[in-house]
Amino acid sequence: MGPPPRRGSAGKVIGIVAAALIGAFMLFRAFAEVQGWNAPSLRAGPPPEYTLTLPDAVEGGRLPLTEDLGDTFRPAVSDPDLTVVGGRYHAASGGDRLVFMGYHGEIGSPERSRNGLLDGMEDNPSSELAVPRREITPAGSDEPLVCEVLVKAESGTRTTVPVCAWGDRGTVGSVMDNSVDTAGTDPGDVDLDAFAERVGAIRDEVREPIG
Repeated sequence: MGPPPRRGSAGKVIGIVAAALIGAFMLFRAFAEVQGWNAPSLRAGPPPEYTLTLPDAVEGGRLPLTEDLGDTFRPAVSDPDLTVVGGRYHAASGGDRLVFMGYHGEIGSPERSRNGLLDGMEDNPSSELAVPRREITPAGSDEPLVCEVLVKAESGTRTTVPVCAWGDRGTVGSVMDNSVDTAGTDPGDVDLDAFAERVGAIRDEVREPIG
C-alpha cells in the first residue's frame, strides 16, 4: 500500500482559517454568558489591582499581534464600565496561534467570572469537554490558572482546543490555543501543564498593576 495522499493546499488553508475562527467564536459565546456576575449591584470589596493591555507581541516577541479583537468582542460584554481587550497572535512562520481575550474594571466575583467563562465555552452546543478543568499554578507564581481541553465538533470535523483562564482583582482573562497542529491532536495528549506555563507568562505580559 502506498503512502496516504498529501493534504492539498486548499484543505490546509481551510483548516487554518477554521481553527482561527473557532477560537474567536467560542470566546465570544463564553463572554456573553458571564456578565450577570459583574453587575454593578454585585461589585463589592477592594478596588481593582490590575488592568489589561494588548501588547504588539507576546512570548518575548515570538508571537506578534495579527488582529485586534476588542471591537469584535465588545458587544458580548453588556456592562459599559468593563473594558474589553483581546486579539489573535500568530507566529511569523508555522502554525502556532493563540487567541487572548479579557476584560478589566470592577469585577464582582473574579473566581465565578473566571469559571463562568469556561462554563460558557462548555455550554456551546457544538463543544464538548474532553479533559476536565483543573487548577494549575505556573512555576514561580502564586496565582493559579484554571485549564481544560475542549473539542469543537462541526461539519464532521473535530478540533482540539486547550484553554486556560484567570480572574483577579480587576481582570478576567483567557488564552486559547488555536495552533494548527494542536487542532488535530488527541485531547488526552495535550500537555496542559506546559500550556499553563505559557499562559502564566502571557498573563504577566498582558496584565499591568494599577498605580
